[in-house]
Amino acid sequence: MQVRKPIRIKPAFPDRERIWRLVERNAPYRSMAGLDGYREYGMLSALPWFREHWALDGRALIPGIEEILHSPAFIEGARRVFGGGVVRPMTLLINLMGPMPAGTPHIDTPSFRGAERTNFPLWLLLVMGASGLFTRWSLSLAGVVSWFYDGAGGEFEYWPGGANAPAVCERPPFGNLAIVTDSDRMYHRVAAIGRPDQYLAQGSIGADCELRREESGRWTIVESGSIRAVYDPGQVRVSLLWKAIVFEDEAAAAAFEEHSDDITLDGTASIFCADLRARGVRFVEPSDPARDPQWARTLIANYPLPAFNRQAVDEQDSGQCYVRLLTPSKRL
Repeated sequence: MQVRKPIRIKPAFPDRERIWRLVERNAPYRSMAGLDGYREYGMLSALPWFREHWALDGRALIPGIEEILHSPAFIEGARRVFGGGVVRPMTLLINLMGPMPAGTPHIDTPSFRGAERTNFPLWLLLVMGASGLFTRWSLSLAGVVSWFYDGAGGEFEYWPGGANAPAVCERPPFGNLAIVTDSDRMYHRVAAIGRPDQYLAQGSIGADCELRREESGRWTIVESGSIRAVYDPGQVRVSLLWKAIVFEDEAAAAAFEEHSDDITLDGTASIFCADLRARGVRFVEPSDPARDPQWARTLIANYPLPAFNRQAVDEQDSGQCYVRLLTPSKRL
């Protein structure tokens, strides 16, 4: 799997302080564990990891972020990394993380024409990517990550030469810097944030907690009206992730926008069934390709994730959908 070489953008923002004011103004932030697509899988319940989308499907969800979503520097960076093409900005999300252990190296969940988070479960998207059977519908996503963090740890560690090559780190203080990556193919992770004695104990926070910004500048984790944790200014690692689809040409962009060649759930199942039969695998056709537990187990067993991703499943890591798949009590 060839990984496109990342590039650095500096300065990331014409007015970095204005971006930080947006971070403060749009608090509080919801726990990752409580968001759709994560809550039902029982993941991240003990991690102080909070997230909100500021833009989805190319649309701004809050005022004041249009200049980030349509940043000329980010769009040009995506063109440089992907060798030209048509760039469609799609997503802007913010991650806020308190002191916690390092994540496991991972690649982001793959994307396909017609396969959205709203109609395809996360586990199926991962298996589709691992299978190599859906390249016709694959989308190329450029990711631009930038940071607001000068504290201990929290490095952005990535493997631009592939999983077996040496890692590269971007370290705090990050300053007004962004990295443009091929994050659907390049392994990456967040290093440990803060000190181990600052980590929250298992079970100390749940999926319904939120992160609030106080007038004093401190951050507090609040759940059911009670303060569960307090962080001084600078202890919370804030990052912005911008993503855009990069199309080869206008025809490819039109196929996406007009939905003229989308993959469907039933079409996905048919492709898997044909491949399983060709390989001599015994299986039962799914009653519901998105929710049939036996079908999910069959696919996971026959289309394993790459080694780093399997490790992430085993460790029940991180914010990229390496999750307890079927029930909170049963691991993959």
